[in-house]
Amino acid sequence: MVTDIEAVRSLRVVRARVGERFVALPTARVRRVVRGLRIHPLLGSGAAILGLSRFGGDPLVVVDLGSVLTGSSPASRDRRTVVVARVGAEESTELLGLAVDDVLSVSADPDPGDASVDLVTFRVDEDEGETC
Repeated sequence: MVTDIEAVRSLRVVRARVGERFVALPTARVRRVVRGLRIHPLLGSGAAILGLSRFGGDPLVVVDLGSVLTGSSPASRDRRTVVVARVGAEESTELLGLAVDDVLSVSADPDPGDASVDLVTFRVDEDEGETC
């Protein structure tokens, strides 16, 4: 049986910076990192939604990852590094753009005891039907 710590240690992650926070995104969910992506604001969208862009010819919703993690308004709407990730249940994933300040590295062995790094998971809240 694999414990949670063993599972995290075997996980490859993309490490990124969002404001003063450091996050780790599982590489199995990351499609691409894009810099300088043009984002078109959406009127009336929630505070975390920066806007709409295109990825591979398809529309891509881009959210401010810092706002998603903290529930606050974006500190900056100028985040121009976007991690394109698959979110949702395995059988029905969709692409979502996660705006970050910078992508720092890809790591094969994240330290599960490092409290300065938040591991971002992509799951579906079965009670609410929302993607997190």
